[in-house]
Amino acid sequence: MRELLLHVGHDKTGSSYIESALARSVSALMQHGITYPVPHNMERAANGGITSGNIMRLEEAMSAGADTDAPEARIFFSSELLFGRFFGRKGETLTLEALANTFAVDRIRILLFIRDPIDHLCSSYQQRVKRSGATMSTGRFARRYGHPQLVRDFLDIVAASDLAEVTVFNYSRHRKEILRIVSDWLGLPEGTLALPAFDNVNRSMTHSELEIQKIINERLGNSGHLWSDPLCEKAPDIRSSDIRPSVENQTLAFERLKPYIDEVNACLPAAEHYRRDIAEGEKFPADTFTLNRQQMEILIGAFSDEIVQLREQVAALKVRAAERRKVQS
Repeated sequence: MRELLLHVGHDKTGSSYIESALARSVSALMQHGITYPVPHNMERAANGGITSGNIMRLEEAMSAGADTDAPEARIFFSSELLFGRFFGRKGETLTLEALANTFAVDRIRILLFIRDPIDHLCSSYQQRVKRSGATMSTGRFARRYGHPQLVRDFLDIVAASDLAEVTVFNYSRHRKEILRIVSDWLGLPEGTLALPAFDNVNRSMTHSELEIQKIINERLGNSGHLWSDPLCEKAPDIRSSDIRPSVENQTLAFERLKPYIDEVNACLPAAEHYRRDIAEGEKFPADTFTLNRQQMEILIGAFSDEIVQLREQVAALKVRAAERRKVQS
């Protein structure tokens, strides 16, 4: 029986860590009858870099049609971006029916990780600053946050189909064992999946790191490649800060989302339920930022590399301009 296996995230539930392990385990997966189409940035993923799994290989197959020669094939795709694709984010809306037709499968099995609401809100806020150029406050972000509603909608999509089944785990409860969960879900013997290069892949930031990224974003727009990306990849073991909105803003967000939280919980085993996770965050000096030598070297190195690249581009433009003047004269 042909089977399509999808790990869909969602975001901020250890996907980069999982995908680093998968990129290092392609041959081992194949030995157990699971085809994991090699991601284009496989080396980066295997080395603990920030990636989006192998979703591009799925999208290529959707465009071109997949090879359906192997009658017993189990095909596996992993990307947190898959979750958003079912709602038309960053591309055409993905449907279970289209997936089943493309890969000629009899069944689609889905693995979904969720995360307690405030825990996810805080991590998502950091990600928005790191990768999307955000400069807003945590309080403003809390007023816009609505992920439990999307989880409810996703579960409804799967429930309405006779093609798919979904297994849900709460990352907040299992963050130290997500690789074991993935391995068990795939039916693999213990130890099949290789460990990632780092324990922390795509870590969150310290208060000082985050505030510096916000200042960079204010001046240059979305610029995570200059600071947060190299920082999280080159200094993965620095402990991140517990940055939260005020307890009041956390409470308002949780109560606003409680109807969706209750609907999701009604679909899950008690052990995987969303929980009320409102708490005080860390306190930080208003105008004092602290960086160690490693962080400073990464910051200065990233901007130095950018300056060198710009100087080279300016020099090349000057050469071309001089050549044009010579031709015109």
